[in-house]
Amino acid sequence: LFPIGNASVYAPVSLASATITADGNLVVSTTGNVNSQGAFSSSGLSQSKYVNRNWTITAANGYAQSAGEVTFNFVGGDVQGAMNTATDMVGSYSGSVWTRPAVAGRTSTSITVSGITSFGDFVIGELPVPVFSNLSSKTNTYGTTSVALTGTLSANSGTAFPVNGSPVTASINGQPVA
Repeated sequence: LFPIGNASVYAPVSLASATITADGNLVVSTTGNVNSQGAFSSSGLSQSKYVNRNWTITAANGYAQSAGEVTFNFVGGDVQGAMNTATDMVGSYSGSVWTRPAVAGRTSTSITVSGITSFGDFVIGELPVPVFSNLSSKTNTYGTTSVALTGTLSANSGTAFPVNGSPVTASINGQPVA
């Protein structure tokens, strides 16, 4: 357990099931500002539904691990925009690249992610709801009528969708667009 926070908020981080491959130290801190590192807008998480807190975990003195779970704790007052804590995600920022670790568990004031092999900055938020605009290059034939769709699928915050492997479905007048 890393008992961190500030004068008004206790926001500890815990590490479990770690497979340590090299001894060293972990340095853990938290800031009550999701954008304290200046990169939240590119995280792919909702810009209106998030936990207003950033955690930084740094490996020092040679520390390395091949797997592990990390639990991030926060207070209800950190939750912004009525974020749904039953569907929140973690964004991990390291070396100018965002990833989303697998969620292993959630409560109303914590989230646990697994498979952590590297460290950096961590934020919590909802995935934005994708919207259609300028949908591009899709043509389907219904009977003798062809329907052509063009445009872009994106999230409300502007992050491009779909993510590789994410299914996208559409329908016209209740009929699926294949």
